[in-house]
Amino acid sequence: MREVCCPPPGGRARHEEILQAIELLERIDQALSRMKPRVRETFILRHLDGLAQDDIARHHGISVRTVQADLVEAMLACDAAMEVNGG
Repeated sequence: MREVCCPPPGGRARHEEILQAIELLERIDQALSRMKPRVRETFILRHLDGLAQDDIARHHGISVRTVQADLVEAMLACDAAMEVNGG
């Protein structure tokens, strides 16, 4: 019960860190929603599903070089989203 009404020392800082992480994820989500569909799907297949670049290339019917270009485009968009407001 004490934890519910009286957070441990440093609990406030932890709460602020969680809020900052949520805000960052929201900015990345917005960046993903603005990407071209193939770029977004390529990013998700690589970084969330763990597919290799050659598997993604086969999935889309494109070259590995194009997959790499799409990943660079997606990462730049995510980096820009993280930079907003000093992120």
